[in-house]
Amino acid sequence: MKEVINAALRSGLEQVLNPPTAKPYRTTPRPMGLRQGFSYDDIAELLARAEGEDHRCNCRLCSTDGDFARFPDLDWVNPISD
Repeated sequence: MKEVINAALRSGLEQVLNPPTAKPYRTTPRPMGLRQGFSYDDIAELLARAEGEDHRCNCRLCSTDGDFARFPDLDWVNPISD
């Protein structure tokens, strides 16, 4: 039994210390192009066109950083303030 365990350990250590070389992974790039009639400069407009005008998630930002108060349209709360 001891010889079987030692042989298995040697075999496993050999594979760990000298792993087989992996074949490099390659992908073939394909030109996607740009769709006509879309401006890729305004992401909010793209989201509105793709997902509808109500694409925003109505999320609230929780942070102790009071600097967020300078953004009036941001739903922001300080979780540790009174």
